[in-house]
Amino acid sequence: MFICFKTRVKKNFVSAITFHKNLLAVSGYGGAIFIIDIYSGANKSVHLHGTSRKSALCFLNEHTIISGDNEGNLQLISIPNDNVIKTINLPFRKINQIIPIPNTKYLIVHANTNTMVIIDSKEYKIIHNNYIEFEDDIHVVEALDSKTLVVSLKNQKILHVELPSRERLSSLILHNSLDAAYELIAREP
Repeated sequence: MFICFKTRVKKNFVSAITFHKNLLAVSGYGGAIFIIDIYSGANKSVHLHGTSRKSALCFLNEHTIISGDNEGNLQLISIPNDNVIKTINLPFRKINQIIPIPNTKYLIVHANTNTMVIIDSKEYKIIHNNYIEFEDDIHVVEALDSKTLVVSLKNQKILHVELPSRERLSSLILHNSLDAAYELIAREP
């Protein structure tokens, strides 16, 4: 005699959510990522790569999604092939947010710390391990454009951060401020 017991999850929660065009991705119980068409409501796909809770999601495009988990792993996942392209182990746990810098190939990632990490989304590697350090832990980051970040800290301060740009480097060279240009290159390769 075989007895089958079904268990029901009474409460499920969404730990991360993101969207791109008509796609919505959510993650909750057990680390599964559900990708749904916003307009039709149909499940496009379910991705289960690891059982750690996903605490951050970000679409690179309609074919690639990035997930960050509580263990400090960043996974780049191919949506059509349902495979992990690359896993990057970050120097912290519980990734809070993955933010693409507009019009660049870079991503900002932060956790429950006062620092940010910069990831190259084309080469799949860490560019800066400790990119910017703040006086308190980071709460939320928003990239306004490729040169400007707005950062909210846990101590309720809101900061406006200007990122170095090629235009800044060109200006320094043009005005013969070569020492400052070398310093900028050393900080921002």
